[in-house]
Amino acid sequence: MANTSLQLLKVLSFSISITIFFSCEKNIDLKLPDYQDKIVIEGTIENGQPPMVLITKSLPYFSSIPMDSLLSKLLVTDAIVTVTSGSGESEILTFSLDLNSPIYFSYRGRNLARENETYSLKIEWNNKIYTATTKIVNTFELDSIGFNRIGDSSATVRVLLQDNPSSKDYYQFSCKVKHGKILNDRLWVYNIPIAFDDAAFNGLLFNYEVMRGIPSSLFAGTLSEDERRTYFRPIFKIGDTVYIKHSLMDYDSYRFWSTAGSEIMFGQNVFISPPPIVGNIKCNDGSQVLGAWCGYASKIDELIFK
Repeated sequence: MANTSLQLLKVLSFSISITIFFSCEKNIDLKLPDYQDKIVIEGTIENGQPPMVLITKSLPYFSSIPMDSLLSKLLVTDAIVTVTSGSGESEILTFSLDLNSPIYFSYRGRNLARENETYSLKIEWNNKIYTATTKIVNTFELDSIGFNRIGDSSATVRVLLQDNPSSKDYYQFSCKVKHGKILNDRLWVYNIPIAFDDAAFNGLLFNYEVMRGIPSSLFAGTLSEDERRTYFRPIFKIGDTVYIKHSLMDYDSYRFWSTAGSEIMFGQNVFISPPPIVGNIKCNDGSQVLGAWCGYASKIDELIFK
């Protein structure tokens, strides 16, 4: 009887504690920090391709902008964008429609970039000057590439590569998939991790698995449920034509993608604080600039999954 009374007393005490805990309410007056207007610069230059620069305005997190005016509110269309090679060749990029841009518009050049060359970016806008420099290093060959089946109709892509023991190398893999009207990637989809170095396999023969990473969801809102499952699938299916791009980059480009990749992977986990994204673009007034100017030395392989 005594034990029963003791148990009832414990349950009653616990219930009272829970009631008191949830009954304590306090109104919190939360003051959000003032919004600071910034621009975001996304610049890429790749061997055999002209430079591409996308400049957008940052927006307040709680802002409400109608879709029909989103691009006009978001895009910077009146900047002067200049790219100069280490050899002294210079051109001013033109703002125009661009199917290779995530949002269909960009500043685009005409001069094709070369391997083992340095390229400087200069942007003049709103009485400020933004500058950055990147280098396109040399491309590399894969020792082998092929499908690695997982089941009767699915596969990943497996590559074998020999790392250069005399250099510090920074790698990136991405892919595009075409499968009739079922799937037709317009943009390159980065593998995860988006960028990695050769610290774990310096000078060694390295085996690497390529899957289809997380594609852009910018225009995926209109897809049906079946279309979404196809669009976001990470593996390759029979009938796919798969393009695998393998790239080397300089350290600043790697650092940007390494920190951006951490933000993409862990940014929505409330228990993890991802590191800040580190870009390489500077402003003449010393203010912080979002984005990066990245150079890539790339090659593309085509595979058909029969």
